[in-house]
Amino acid sequence: MKKSIKIVSCMFCIAVLVSVPSVLAQADKLIGVWNITEAEIIPTPDQNQKPTVIKNPQPGIVIFTKNHFSWVHVPRGSNYDLPENPTLANFAADFEQLTAFSGTYDVKGSAIEANIIVSKTPNPMGEGNTLYFEYKFEGDNLVLILRQWKGKDLELKMTRLE
Repeated sequence: MKKSIKIVSCMFCIAVLVSVPSVLAQADKLIGVWNITEAEIIPTPDQNQKPTVIKNPQPGIVIFTKNHFSWVHVPRGSNYDLPENPTLANFAADFEQLTAFSGTYDVKGSAIEANIIVSKTPNPMGEGNTLYFEYKFEGDNLVLILRQWKGKDLELKMTRLE
């Protein structure tokens, strides 16, 4: 009996030792500079709407270092242009679309817990202002999924720039 318990314990330890490096390697793949190449807004089933796919979104850059991240993008359709002679109101509306925030993050399995330290607007900053993303890799591309963003899921596909 003691021998079988030792064998099971040993097998468990080996399984943990084998899986930990692969989880850490997956998290290390996040480190780099990513370009947002596609966005998909996925309504919940009860909304009876089709997903909206934006194939060529406005530029967006997400940077992950070992412990910090920085995120800047413009979440609007790909065919947006300012008028030929923009007014101050046009510029203000354009600036309002900009999303910019940075902070620290932790990887927990296939989830990223992002703690916002600084933001373009003050509301998301400070203790307890955390975003939770699911992430996965499709080949060399990174996919981030923000659940229940404005009542829908937001899936962002990214390619590595560096």
